[in-house]
Order: sequence, then C-alpha cells, then structure tokens
Amino acid sequence: MNTFVKSTLVGALGFILSTGLVQAGECFTNHTEPVILGDGSRAFSTQQAAKTWEDWIWRGPIFRCSSTGTIDCTYTWGETRTSSYGWSVGVKLNGEKLPFIGKYLSILGVDGSYKQDRSMSTAFTWGVRIEPGYRAQPIQVVERRWKSGKFRGAWVRTGSCSRGISNPPGMHWYDWDSKRVVSSWSGSVEVSRYATYHVYH
Repeated sequence: MNTFVKSTLVGALGFILSTGLVQAGECFTNHTEPVILGDGSRAFSTQQAAKTWEDWIWRGPIFRCSSTGTIDCTYTWGETRTSSYGWSVGVKLNGEKLPFIGKYLSILGVDGSYKQDRSMSTAFTWGVRIEPGYRAQPIQVVERRWKSGKFRGAWVRTGSCSRGISNPPGMHWYDWDSKRVVSSWSGSVEVSRYATYHVYH
C-alpha cells in the first residue's frame, strides 16, 4: 500500500470517528417513535443557577464545650466516616417521554433511578478550637448547583426493516445521529464536596 492511499484511509477513518458515522444503524422491535435516547446520549447544560447550595450528606456526634471553668476547648472527632450519596438530586429527566435503549444513560450520572451513588470518605484527624458554650459537629457536605439542558446524540428512525424471516414485522430501522439535539433535563448536580466541623452556639 503506497503512502498516499494509506494516509487517505487514515484520514477517512478519522472523519468517520469524529462525526460518529462509525456507529451502524439497527432494527428495534416495538418502536415507532421518531427519536430514541441511547447509551451514547450526552447531556449538556444551557442554564444554571447563579449560586450553589450545601447538601449535608452526613452529620456526626455533637460536642459541647463547657460554658464554665474553661477558656476554650479543642475537639477532634478522631474517626473515619464513609458516606454514600447521589451525584445528582431532584432530577427531572426527559419530560417528552422519549424511550431509552441501553443499560446505562451516561448523562448526569443518571441511571434508571435518576441518580448515581458515589461515596465520600473522611478521616477527621484534625481538630477545631471553640469557645465556651459553643458546639462542634463533624459534617460532610456536597456543594450543588441547579442546572438544566438538553441531550446531544440519539437514534433516529429512518424507515422499516425487511420483513423477512430474520426481521419480523414491527421492526423499524434507526440510525445513530451523534449531533441530534433532543429532550431535556434539570436537576441539582455536584460541583464540589468537602468535610468540616459545624461550629455553632
């Protein structure tokens, strides 16, 4: 194979991969919808709230510094806490009721229950100094921001399948369109997370 032919084939492959044309069409049974979401559908945001909010996913035991007989107190919980939490909460997904084909919708960290469980582990080996009469409580916090947007990438119906032996009636042909923008989503998603002591009177 000469260099020109080889470079031409490599360039063509790169174009196919970049445009998503490498994904072949498929026949889906019992689907007549013009558009279907799939594993390759990706969310992108179009709006977001100006401010974030704190989601306290765990609160530990409360320590109170005596209000008499002491100048101050230093408190260290001294244990490790591992907590599970959802990457997204309050999610409203696919209000247009578009069907979904696939095992995992890799958008928003969302699965069939509209959330993906994650875990956070913190060793509270550092302490906090508090004044008499004040309380300290170890906490784990997920900072969230409300966002909304749409999905890019979907199966698009382009016709009916052959009605031969291998393709029974009722099957429709769908092509994958990586640039198709469809449906909608909204929810509060994780921006950051941290652990600290909540100090209050």
